[in-house]
Amino acid sequence: MVRDPGKVFQPPPRCSLIPCAPEGAAAVIVDSSVVTSIFLRRPGHERLIDALAGAGRAGIGAPTLAEANAEISRATGADLEGLVSRFLQEFGVEVVPFGESHTRAAVDAWRRYGGGHGRAGLDLGGCLVYATA
Repeated sequence: MVRDPGKVFQPPPRCSLIPCAPEGAAAVIVDSSVVTSIFLRRPGHERLIDALAGAGRAGIGAPTLAEANAEISRATGADLEGLVSRFLQEFGVEVVPFGESHTRAAVDAWRRYGGGHGRAGLDLGGCLVYATA
């Protein structure tokens, strides 16, 4: 974990990492672990940057973004919401509002896949990502 905010990853512009994704690339929904891994420079964060840069259209649910910001703040002791927001903008990650239909889908996912049900065994955060997708 990074305790010094000055040592937190400062993301470069998207197109300086990899050429921008071609038209028609598959859309992805980003989990909080992707954002926190990149900002906290966890092992494998470079691969996540590459995958995100090549994803084309990408989104992150508003509750998932809140979870990522909380984890980064807890790990660094600093408020880095502005940096996270700029990072998402640079990579073209859209913040997806979480409405009533998402809530129903998340609860359904929890019943079917969460808390040890089924093979997925999703936690609540995973169910929120599932509902956003």
